[in-house]
Amino acid sequence: MLQYIIQKFLDMKFRKKLLISYIFLSVIPITVLGLHSYRQARALLLEQSQTSIKHLVTQAIGQTDRNMNKLISVSDYISFDENIINVLNSDYEDTVYDMYYNFTNIVKPLFNSMMYLQPDITQVTIYNSGNLVRHGTTVLPLENINSQPWFRNIKENYENTWIYDNGRMFVIRKLIGYQSSNSNYLCLYLKNKNLFKELNQITDNYGLYVVDNSGQAVYAYLDFKGKNGKYKLELEQLLKSPRNYIVTNQLLGESDWRVIFYKPAATLHFDISSILKAVLFAIGICIIMLLAFSMLFSKLIVSRIELLSHHMKAIDENNMKSLITSNGKDEIGELMVSFNHMIQKIDTLINEVYQSKIQQKEAEMIALQAQINPHFLYNVLSSINWKAIMISAEEISRTSQLLAKFYRTALNGGNNIISVREELENTKSYIEIQSILHEGSFITVYDINEEIYRYETIKLLLQPIAENAIEHGLDCRKSGDKILHITAGICNNIITFIVEDNGPGIEKETLRQLLEVNSKGYGLKNVNERIKLYYGMEYGVNIVSTPGAGSRVTIAVPAHKPDDIKN
Repeated sequence: MLQYIIQKFLDMKFRKKLLISYIFLSVIPITVLGLHSYRQARALLLEQSQTSIKHLVTQAIGQTDRNMNKLISVSDYISFDENIINVLNSDYEDTVYDMYYNFTNIVKPLFNSMMYLQPDITQVTIYNSGNLVRHGTTVLPLENINSQPWFRNIKENYENTWIYDNGRMFVIRKLIGYQSSNSNYLCLYLKNKNLFKELNQITDNYGLYVVDNSGQAVYAYLDFKGKNGKYKLELEQLLKSPRNYIVTNQLLGESDWRVIFYKPAATLHFDISSILKAVLFAIGICIIMLLAFSMLFSKLIVSRIELLSHHMKAIDENNMKSLITSNGKDEIGELMVSFNHMIQKIDTLINEVYQSKIQQKEAEMIALQAQINPHFLYNVLSSINWKAIMISAEEISRTSQLLAKFYRTALNGGNNIISVREELENTKSYIEIQSILHEGSFITVYDINEEIYRYETIKLLLQPIAENAIEHGLDCRKSGDKILHITAGICNNIITFIVEDNGPGIEKETLRQLLEVNSKGYGLKNVNERIKLYYGMEYGVNIVSTPGAGSRVTIAVPAHKPDDIKN
């Protein structure tokens, strides 16, 4: 998979590679930095919110402590009141009325005034182990509480102790007395909700538990509404230090109770959205600017490479004049300059080779023509013609005339350019000579579009083709009519000559080599090369042959008028 991705990257255009590189080197780090900044800002705000909430919790607990201390003060006031001590330590064996009187006029009024001053107190009771008679809820026998599990912990404790038992909350302590056989305990029963009302207004969407020294929940307050109800925790869950919660655990006043507060971090209300928007906006602006500059820089860098590639394609299409204009002095500029020098050198070499080929072919033509002395040849042929006329040898006379006409056209005064009419007449003369030599053994059919007569071409194009068709085509046909078909026409400003024979055809291997290997005499390969040298690679000779059915040779040259071609 990794290899596939790497290959895809290598196959991309250079401009895309640069953009992807910019993205990895610029956009991604900026995005990561922005997101990290957002997380840091969020963490800072979260920490500030946690600090603020803990401060509120501390304030609420402090107020609750003060309320509890007021209750402790009431307990201390009653415990050290001399009238209460005297009432509790008096001997009432003979005067029960005095006991009733003291309870009614001393103890009870004091208790009522304390409850009036402290509305959180619902009941004040003295538990007595002596001979005090039960008096409403003011005096009760010690047997009512001495069997409770918590009693053994406070039996000899003269300090105030906070107890939660069977849904009731109270403060209890042993009173100082002078009769060792008489034990008295002062108990202040309280309103649970009133005592902790300060804890109910800390914030919103939070919960707390007041836990005694045995781990029992003395008080619970859960403020979760609607969809936030899912954040509620039981005491057991809270004691396991849950994640994503703000949790505080503080001692409550002088008691051994503790307040455990918790609030889900998800419900914290701080304006992080504005920071997120600012971070995303900054990231977006940076990315847009980076992409814009990346596209600009990649265009500045790649455009010259693309220009160089365009010119290389033009060179591949044989446009050797495709040079680049560049003022750059960097590596790409130097490459463009080197490219121009290379193309100029290649163009010079091609022209030199091209001209040398033309000169070589012209030299071959001149050498061929030089082998024949035109004047001598014409004089000899003229003499043969007159001798033939004198002895009435018409066939010999006709042959000498055709031969003179053929060589006069072929030599063309040393010029390489000839009219299409003369080229066709030259070929007709050659074919008629061959017909005489072959005693009329083949038939020649001409299909000529006379429109092509006004054009010119290089000479000796058709004669070598017709020669091959006769010698290697018609002469090799063993039976039936031998037909040579000559066609000439023009289409799309291209002149086409077609030479067809119904000979035995050419084998594939031989056909493939005809335009690659020099044949005897002035053959197909020579004609094809001359055409390409003069007119370009898109013109030349094409051969199609079917074994047993004959061959078809097509010559394509551009339609040039006399003013278009210079010798």
